[in-house]
Amino acid sequence: MLHEPHDTTDARIRAVPDPAAVPAAPRPRGRWTPLLAVLGIGGAMVGLSVLPIHGECGFRFLLGAPCPGCGMTRACLALLHGDPADAWRLHPMVFPALLAAAGIVGLALHEGLTGRPTFRRAAERWALPAMIAGFTLLGALWAVRVLWRPEWSPDPIRPGSPAARVLGR
Repeated sequence: MLHEPHDTTDARIRAVPDPAAVPAAPRPRGRWTPLLAVLGIGGAMVGLSVLPIHGECGFRFLLGAPCPGCGMTRACLALLHGDPADAWRLHPMVFPALLAAAGIVGLALHEGLTGRPTFRRAAERWALPAMIAGFTLLGALWAVRVLWRPEWSPDPIRPGSPAARVLGR
């Protein structure tokens, strides 16, 4: 009886791809990465608002007009002191901004505790629309407070500044 030569390589071994041909899987981020990123960015924003240039924020220092966020820090402090009316007067966006910040920190904390990607899913779905809506409202409020009703602004336009020259004040 004649024996035909047969393949001695097991079929399972041939099915394994060459390791050099397989792309490396992306390194998974740690479960605490979103919370640390949120706290880091928030800390940087607080640091920049607390460390003024010659007693003013950079926007006011360069242009002489209050920035779109002018009054936000004072509004947060007014809320901490239990005065929501003064907080509203200083910056009406303090309420939605604090709600958004609480939601972001809550989602990041939930992701860190459970390991489920709740923060990432919410960020993928809502980050861009929320930023567009927030910046649009902030810009509209700034235009009303600076251009249309300057008495509503927490800080007046500095006389002789570039903003005063452009606006004819």
